Amino acid sequence: MRMNKEQVGMLRDAINGYNYPCVTYDFKRDEKVCHLNMLSVESAIRRQLLSGDVDEVKDGLSNVLYWGYASQPGRQAKKVYNFRHPHVFRKKFKTGVTPKQLKDVMELISDGDFLQLSAINLKAFKELPEFGLAFATKLLMFLDPNRFVVLDAQLGKLQGVRANTVLASLRRRKGDGYLSMTNANISTYVDWCKLCKRIAAHPEFQVRAVDVERGIYQMVKDGKLMEAATILASA
Repeated sequence: MRMNKEQVGMLRDAINGYNYPCVTYDFKRDEKVCHLNMLSVESAIRRQLLSGDVDEVKDGLSNVLYWGYASQPGRQAKKVYNFRHPHVFRKKFKTGVTPKQLKDVMELISDGDFLQLSAINLKAFKELPEFGLAFATKLLMFLDPNRFVVLDAQLGKLQGVRANTVLASLRRRKGDGYLSMTNANISTYVDWCKLCKRIAAHPEFQVRAVDVERGIYQMVKDGKLMEAATILASA
């Protein structure tokens, strides 16, 4: 790692300063749940995803969306509803997760080989309503935050900042920065996970891969794009 002391301190401060709503939703009681920290959020969602109960898994997947859109309440309600309830969308397409899709996901995440990250595994989530690349990576993160991190449109803003970062090869949709689930973007995601894991294991940090990603995310959120990109280029 070639980060200088200033960069190390900047990333450490960003990791410690990560600020995102620590919330899930109790769909049985129909109420929002506020957690003390992200470890509690991760534990709650991981428990649902790995429960082996179809209704619990549905709630866990719903909570991946609920948490992911926590800073956008309007979209949050719409996306979670679209996922949980079959309905007619634009008078043409029916959306809403199906029992077969839930069963397929349960089989995938109960398979010990599933956590060997690959394009095939990631694309397995493509058919889930409201789950594109960004939310597939969020799902993986909740399953194993030591190995998997998030890659979303916010982090995609780093794509064009410097040409020598791991995220420079991302391909974003014009207008909204949406990250399509292409083989190229999945390959970039694999490299992104490896980089975060490598930084996390360094004696200067000794945190989890997801904590490194969250630090970079916080820097982007704070408008420190060049600083974040320079750290990635030096890592």
